[in-house]
Amino acid sequence: MLKLALPINRWIYLFVLAVFSSSVALSAPEEKHTYYVQLIRGNDEDQPAVPGAKAIGPKLSKSLHAVFRWKNYWEISRQEVSVAAGAKAKVVLSKERTVEIDLSQRNKRTVTAFSDRKPVGSTTQQAGNAMTIIGADRDVRSAWFVVVRRDKPQIE
Repeated sequence: MLKLALPINRWIYLFVLAVFSSSVALSAPEEKHTYYVQLIRGNDEDQPAVPGAKAIGPKLSKSLHAVFRWKNYWEISRQEVSVAAGAKAKVVLSKERTVEIDLSQRNKRTVTAFSDRKPVGSTTQQAGNAMTIIGADRDVRSAWFVVVRRDKPQIE
């Protein structure tokens, strides 16, 4: 006769507890964060840098003009992405520009910008509503910027 180390009612209790725990874990919704990722070009031209580009909104314009020298800033592309806490997401903005948003560290957000698949800048900050801006010179007449933000961008 087989003897169990625990009485049968404890086995049933452990089984029910295990089933309940796994169903709670499976049904718990993942916390996701929505980000808006913009590819911006700065230049001194009065017309959009590329067909379909639009002048950026006043909030971003104020942030960029406070630091950089360009007369105008144009939104080349925009993506909306949801990233689960503890996960990473890559966003393709153009054939040359990609961004990775990394939420794998608790309460931290790391944003890495890539140009032609090579990392060109990375920053880690507290997770929250702060805007992240990473950029570089495109040529002598313009620069590009990647903007990652929580608030929906406005266009002028």
